[in-house]
Amino acid sequence: MNAMKNAEKPTRCDIIVVGAGFGGMYAIYKFREMGFNVVGIEAASDVGGVWYWNRYPGARCDLMSVDYSYGFSDEVQQEWTWSEQFAAQPEILAYANFVADRLELRKHFQFETRVTSAIWDEKAKLWRTTTDRGEVLEAPFCIMATGPISIPKDPEIDGISRFKGQLLRAQKWPHEPIDFSGKRVGVIGTGSTGIQVIQEVGKLVTNCLSSSARQAGPCPCGTMTSARNTTPK
Repeated sequence: MNAMKNAEKPTRCDIIVVGAGFGGMYAIYKFREMGFNVVGIEAASDVGGVWYWNRYPGARCDLMSVDYSYGFSDEVQQEWTWSEQFAAQPEILAYANFVADRLELRKHFQFETRVTSAIWDEKAKLWRTTTDRGEVLEAPFCIMATGPISIPKDPEIDGISRFKGQLLRAQKWPHEPIDFSGKRVGVIGTGSTGIQVIQEVGKLVTNCLSSSARQAGPCPCGTMTSARNTTPK
């Protein structure tokens, strides 16, 4: 009944932003500062985007932390200090949460909500966006800040459905800790993610095997720590 009611009376706004990663958070901030009525939609329960989902062991930034920071706010830049040159996932997610708190961005987002359709109405010159909650939003602009690789792809391996062990995907790593002690682990892929997983999981297991179509050529990132505290007081 509520879904039907929402569908009959669409919510109107100036801009719809889909995604609460770094791009979506900035879009919300920028358009809000320009005076627009903006609504954000995010499938996760909080901000962070890829750094909310990617919690696998060893996950970290592959460029220097300061280059991953927002540069549009002096307050944000002055109040946050990275603890490492190449920040790990927990610190990057903490940074995203700090920015969301500092700039009061969460109030503009609908969390745990997915867009099921986004259709352009040529006559009305509006995007008509429907969510899995049954709500319909209309706006002249719809910004897709969902990222280019936001949907994980399962490996196409014959017999994978018959695998009796635990199957984990890096992009949708469980939020609760995984006990690897005494287990045999296979890692498929030796890109940056695979290498990071192998370095950390390999310390905990009885046997760790990796499989890759191409040979990887990693080099040490040379991470250095900062003497200053990361978390703003």
